[in-house]
Amino acid sequence: MFPVSGCRVKHKRSETCGTVEGNDDNYVRIRWRDKSVSLEIPSILESGFYIGMYVQEVPRTPLRTPLGAGYVLDNRQIGSRSQVLVEFLSSGSRLWIPYENLKAIAHIEQHFCMSKVGKHDNAERFRLKTLAYAIELWNENTGALSHLDIDPLPHQIHLVHHILNSGNYNWLIADDVGLGKTVEVGMLLSALIQRKDAKRILIVTPSGLVKQWREEMRHKFKLEDFRIFGHHFDIHEPSEWKLYDRVIASIDRLKREENLATLLNSDDWDIIIFDEGHRLTRRQRGLKIDASGRFKLAAALRRKTESIVLLSATPHQGMQDKFQALLELLRPDMKKQIKELSINPEFLREIVIRNNKSEVTDLEGNLIFRGKVTHNIPIKISAEEDAFGKALQEYLKEGYKASKSTTGKLSHAIGFVMTIYRKIAASSIPAIEKSLQARLNKLSQSQNEIVDLDITKEDDDFIDERFQGEIFEKDLEPVDIKFVITLQEQF
Repeated sequence: MFPVSGCRVKHKRSETCGTVEGNDDNYVRIRWRDKSVSLEIPSILESGFYIGMYVQEVPRTPLRTPLGAGYVLDNRQIGSRSQVLVEFLSSGSRLWIPYENLKAIAHIEQHFCMSKVGKHDNAERFRLKTLAYAIELWNENTGALSHLDIDPLPHQIHLVHHILNSGNYNWLIADDVGLGKTVEVGMLLSALIQRKDAKRILIVTPSGLVKQWREEMRHKFKLEDFRIFGHHFDIHEPSEWKLYDRVIASIDRLKREENLATLLNSDDWDIIIFDEGHRLTRRQRGLKIDASGRFKLAAALRRKTESIVLLSATPHQGMQDKFQALLELLRPDMKKQIKELSINPEFLREIVIRNNKSEVTDLEGNLIFRGKVTHNIPIKISAEEDAFGKALQEYLKEGYKASKSTTGKLSHAIGFVMTIYRKIAASSIPAIEKSLQARLNKLSQSQNEIVDLDITKEDDDFIDERFQGEIFEKDLEPVDIKFVITLQEQF
């Protein structure tokens, strides 16, 4: 990586410092303290910034807003790379920045001492810039100037502003189910596009949710140009990815070897969103680390973007190693703090945002979810419902018997299917009917029961009904209370 013009550098084996004036082919042109100029290769240079120095961050892409000016607090060496800890004045945040992205600038005190007052219209220009900035912030905070077809709730507005003001777009959004994580992502993406911080956007979801995501982006946020990979277009060469800047893709389709190869050899993304982040599984058993294909996909894509957002209402699930793996995926630079999470849990505030149903309010400050009091009510069910319940119970019993009479993956697969059906049955009759009909259709298409039941693999065609999340909840018909009560009594 070539240092930007104005960057402060020095030789790795000496204390001689200089300032970068530009680049010539594979060399960096440097003016040293003694006024001499030389061409040097970047590999022999390191940071020449000293503590207290005033610097300006220079983004490598015009799509990202500069972090602004700040003071140097520290230097560190990671492998062969030099990084500088800078406290930025506009946000108050402290970030480690590659030294190549910084340039030394004169502080306001230097301008004052040298009597540099600037042009005669500077005061008016400053007033207009301040007013424009205030209007921009007002719009971001209130949405008063937006034309989005949504009425965001306070917790959604607060979450988006928190991320935008942090200067860091790597977060785990862990709101409870039903609090609108899709809306929050849409608001965030709209703001980033407005700020010109995000042009190339990739949304990775379970296969059953790709179309719903596209509809949400189109109808609520007027983001019409999202295309579904494998539906609206296919990729055969890595260079073809540059034709599509806003993409929604199935996680299981992307992780296929041929698709992943072209994706990793294509251009970088400005931000990547992973829905249902709990599906990215990496477990540690002793010294052995077992990562799923989905996690490997996310880890590979992490190298293709500066910003990644994970969505999951259940990121922990009682598995500390899996949870820490998700956090390391978000912030690999904070691996040490993540390993010490049990000692310093407050650290999570820098990575995770979570809103609970019991705390969210409407625009008037009234609690939206007030809770419910549950009573047992005896209800007579119809003969048809009773017959269906008994038939389903018999089917599940036979399934569990088949699971116990076999071994290996087949036994695990059959037991897993029966467990899923029990949970779906407790939701509603339409849900279990849909699942059983889909199962019947698959069995009628294949005579090989073993292949059809091998759901331990990650497959585009297999949709675990338990993880349909908010969109699945909204699509379901009202729960049949009588049937649920009967099932609860039977099981």
